[in-house]
Amino acid sequence: MDAAVRADKAIKREDARLFNAGSAKKAYLTLGCRYVPECGACRFAVWAPNARSVSVVGDWNGWDGLASPMTRRDDGIWVAFIPEVSNGMIYKYKIVGADGQTVLKADPFAFHAETGPATGSKVWDLGGYAWQDGEFMAARPTKDPISSPMSIYEMHIG
Repeated sequence: MDAAVRADKAIKREDARLFNAGSAKKAYLTLGCRYVPECGACRFAVWAPNARSVSVVGDWNGWDGLASPMTRRDDGIWVAFIPEVSNGMIYKYKIVGADGQTVLKADPFAFHAETGPATGSKVWDLGGYAWQDGEFMAARPTKDPISSPMSIYEMHIG
């Protein structure tokens, strides 16, 4: 399948529209690195609407910016499918901005990251994790988020 067609089918148009409108409640399912069993590959997706080019660099390709290029969709999301990736591998996005400057960026939707001072993202499968929040999740729909107390955390990813 052509890379552009594959990238277009990788993410539902409605999910991209909600993300671009700022109302996606589960953007972590759309963006970042996710294993796609039907493809036998990891799908990488990042929003970089003004970038000239984006590629994924990491342990599997020797951090070569030409080895794993991403395909730009018309909604500003860049997508790549990479079969050589396995759990725990480190990666970043190599982005050439509209100004021609190249930067390496961690994945803002990664499930795991290197311990500082390193700043790489890790390919991470949450499938084997035994969640312990069943009681909280069951009660969540009955709570009013506007009148309930909340905790706000700030995190710097790099």
